[in-house]
Amino acid sequence: MPYHVDMYFARASWPSSNGKIYQSIFLRQSYRDGPHVRKRDIANLTHCDPQEIAAIELALQFKGDLAALGSLDKIQFRPPDLGEVKMTRV
Repeated sequence: MPYHVDMYFARASWPSSNGKIYQSIFLRQSYRDGPHVRKRDIANLTHCDPQEIAAIELALQFKGDLAALGSLDKIQFRPPDLGEVKMTRV
C-alpha cells in the first residue's frame, strides 16, 4: 500500500540542434510502495501560462495552511526558467 505521498514540479530543459532551448514542466507525485520510491505524472504544465504555474507552486508551498496566502503582502513572479516565486508577509 502506498504511503508518504508528495507532489512536486519536475522541470527538464534541453537544447536543440538549431540552438533553441526546449523546456518541459510536469506536476508529479512521488510515493513509497514498499521499499521502492515511485513517481507518476499528474499533469503536463508545459503549455500553461507562467502565472498559472507559479500559482500552483504557491498553493503547493502553502498546502498545509492555505489561509496564510491571504496574509501575503506582495507576490513577485520570476521568469519561468528560474522556477521561483518570491513572497513577503505583511
